[in-house]
Amino acid sequence: MSIAICPKFHKVATTVIDKNGKEQRLLLRLGCRQWDCTVCYKRNRDLWRHHLMKKISELGGAWSFWTITMPKRLHSHKDEETRCRMSLKSIRKNWDKFMKWMKRQWGKFEYVRVFETHESACLHIHFLASFHVSDDDYKTANEGTKLEYTYSRTMKDNCVYYGWGMMNSVVNLPEDDFALTVGYVTKYMTKEDDFVTKYLGKMRVRRIQTSRKIGAVPKSKSDYEWEVVTGVSKYQVEDIQTIDLNRSREIKISDFEGESWYPTMKEVIKMNRLVSGSD
Repeated sequence: MSIAICPKFHKVATTVIDKNGKEQRLLLRLGCRQWDCTVCYKRNRDLWRHHLMKKISELGGAWSFWTITMPKRLHSHKDEETRCRMSLKSIRKNWDKFMKWMKRQWGKFEYVRVFETHESACLHIHFLASFHVSDDDYKTANEGTKLEYTYSRTMKDNCVYYGWGMMNSVVNLPEDDFALTVGYVTKYMTKEDDFVTKYLGKMRVRRIQTSRKIGAVPKSKSDYEWEVVTGVSKYQVEDIQTIDLNRSREIKISDFEGESWYPTMKEVIKMNRLVSGSD
C-alpha cells in the first residue's frame, strides 16, 4: 500500500539502533505538518483525535457541544477574504471576555474550540464544554420540524453582547460517551480553504484552542538521536538493514532507481500527483 508523501517536504529522519546485537537503521518520512497540506492535515487531525479522546476520557463527566455564529454585519462585507478576515478579528477580540462570561454563568469548565467556514466565508465557532445546560435553560426551537435544534436561553439572551450572531445552539451530549464527544469536534478538523488557513496564521489565531487541562498534542519523544537527511543511499542499505517505519517493511536495493537515494524521485512525483488530483 502506498503512503502519501508530503508535497512540500520530502526529507526523512534516520537513526541507527542496536537490534539484538546488530545495527539497524530506522527511516521515517517527514512532512511540513501544516493544516493546508493535502497530506499532513490528515495526520494532524488523527493526532488531535487521539489526544482529545485520551484527555476527555480522563476528565470524564458531562459535555455539551456549542455552535456560535457571527453577526449579520460580518456576512455582508464585499468579498470572501474580507468576511473571513473580519470574522477572525471578531473572534480574537471577543473570545476571552466571552469565556469569562460563560464561567460566571456555568462555573469553571474545560473546552475545545474549532472553526467551520460558513458558505459566506465567515467562520462559525464550535466548542465542547465540560458541563450540561440545566433543564430549565435547555430549550428546543422549531420542534417537530426538520429545522429543530436545541439552545440555551441564557446564551440566546446574551450572545450579541459578546460580538456574536443571534443564531446559536447547544447539544447536551450523552455522559461518558467519549467517542461521540470527540467526534463532534474532529468532524471539523478538515482542510479549509487557502485564504482561511492564510489568515489563521497571519492573525495568530489558533485553529484548535483548548483549556489548560486538555492542552495541545504533546511533542513526540524518542530515546534515539534522529538525523534529518534528504534520503539514504543504496550503499547504506547494503551495509545496514534499513526499516521504513511508515510502511513497516525493510528497504531493499530493488526499491532504488538510478539515483542513489530513497525515497525515489519517481515515487515523490507519483504521490504528489495523487494528492493534488492531477493525472
